[in-house]
Amino acid sequence: MDRQVQFIIILLTVFIVFSFSRGNCADSKRCEESIFLEQKAAIEEDVDLKEKMLSRAVELCPSNVFALNNYAVIKEKNGEIKLAGDLYRKAIDIDPNFAIAYAGFGDIRSKQGRYWEAASAYQIFLKLLEEERKNDDPLNLVQYAPIYQSKLENALTNANVSGIATSDVIIKSLSIVSSTESVRKTRGISVVARAKPNINLKILFDSGSSELKQYSMMQIAEIANALKSKSLVNNSVLIEGHTDNLGSDQFNLNLSNKRAKKVKSLLISLGIDESRLNTQGCGESKPIASNEIEKGRALNRRVTIVNYGPEPVSETE
Repeated sequence: MDRQVQFIIILLTVFIVFSFSRGNCADSKRCEESIFLEQKAAIEEDVDLKEKMLSRAVELCPSNVFALNNYAVIKEKNGEIKLAGDLYRKAIDIDPNFAIAYAGFGDIRSKQGRYWEAASAYQIFLKLLEEERKNDDPLNLVQYAPIYQSKLENALTNANVSGIATSDVIIKSLSIVSSTESVRKTRGISVVARAKPNINLKILFDSGSSELKQYSMMQIAEIANALKSKSLVNNSVLIEGHTDNLGSDQFNLNLSNKRAKKVKSLLISLGIDESRLNTQGCGESKPIASNEIEKGRALNRRVTIVNYGPEPVSETE
């Protein structure tokens, strides 16, 4: 298609595109210009100019999730991994149903070796593709399903091999503040976007028991080091225990409670003040992956640390 014709089409469609949800923006004229620049950047062949257009689009309307995502893609290609991850995350925070950003965010976390987070992002992306199919897939995303199913499986495998999160990773994850808090359920998978920063950790226990495997003491030590850091030393945390769906609901709830309390007791033994720690057993109620396959069940058997900041946190939350 001739570039001039493409440009005319963009002009004609800007007003239609703007009627769809791309985030709320107080200044509609700035957002109109932002969408126009994002659309123009899509057909721009000069990479430097494309990047400048998307940067300006984000500046004009920070809630333009398409501009955020496409700008993140360029930054990822340029090797600016952290910035790309921040842009993808911002797009997700603005619109938790914006499927394509989860794919990019998962790729970033895989490159950073944060495989549990990558697997979670891929899982959400694949679930949201089911909704795209129902809506006739306007962005043509369904074609990527086999690719990201493979990426999910690789992330799950790597998570089971390289599951130790360092204190630096824990500090960074618990210092990130999200602007949304919602729970959606899609065919048995709960997708939680929390207002409080949190991190999922692989802490291994003996089967059906609250006794830790020796290997997992390294992870407990990293959590303790993070909680002693300047960034988190004054903060309280909630320790959530989670299980897969094998066994009865009540058994899993009791087991997750015992495991969360075990992590708490070990952190206390490593010098963390008991008043900063509380626990909650969630059983099988908050899966982040499919319980239909073993790799998914392994992802669901986890401990989540939630940062409540200086405010107290009770076990009933």
